[in-house]
Order: sequence, then structure tokens, then C-alpha cells
Amino acid sequence: MEPGYAIDVAGIGKINGTFTCHCTANGQFNGTCAADTEATPIDCGPLPTVEFAEVTGETHFGGTAIAVAIEGYTLNGLATGEKNFTFYCQANGRYSERQDFHCIICPVSPDHSHAEVELEDGHAEGGFLVQLEKRSLA
Repeated sequence: MEPGYAIDVAGIGKINGTFTCHCTANGQFNGTCAADTEATPIDCGPLPTVEFAEVTGETHFGGTAIAVAIEGYTLNGLATGEKNFTFYCQANGRYSERQDFHCIICPVSPDHSHAEVELEDGHAEGGFLVQLEKRSLA
């Protein structure tokens, strides 16, 4: 059997495995082997969750899935970073390695005249808070 496929033998799924068939004296196979069996792509199960992303795609061997970052996240934490990656269901019934998304970090704010810049939390959700001070020029 080819890797990544399974045959359901007597109600027990066999992944990349073997089973024995016996030929009877009349030249026919008995039991499970007497029935038509078909190898089908294995199913890796429900799509895994990826933190800070929405995941869609196929769960069977040979299929691919994609994780797309929610707003404010990329693979490297930069606003210009990649916002998605693909992974797939492997022949062993497990999903391939997945990556982590990171919150976009804002760079240091430029200086502003007559203003005080205060970093709230450094993340895209927080950003910078600029407080202007009025001063008399007299």
C-alpha cells in the first residue's frame, strides 16, 4: 500500500500497514479479502488551531491547509512580514510543522516639537499616545 493511504480491514483502519488474506481451496479469498477493499487517503483529523490566525483547508493526505494571521500579526512581528503560511496532512497521519504569528511591534516614534511621546504597550493594538503640551512663549 502506498504511504498516506489506509484500508479499513474488518472495521479497523490500517495506516501504511499490512494484513493477511487466505486463499481457500476453491480459489477464492475469504473474510475481509473477499470484499472489495479500496485504499483511501488518510485523514489527519480536525484542522489544528494556530494562535492569532484563521485556519482553512483539507484534512486528508495530499491536501494543504493555510493559516492566515488576524489583523495586527505577522510571522516576524513586522508590519511588512508574511501574513500566512501553508502546511499539510502527512502520510503518517499528522500535520506538518506550523509556524507562530507575532504581534506587530511599532517602531520608536519620531520626536515631535512641543510633545511628549509615551509608549503604551508597544503592540499594534496599543500604539503610541502623543500628549501635546501648551506652553506660553512669553
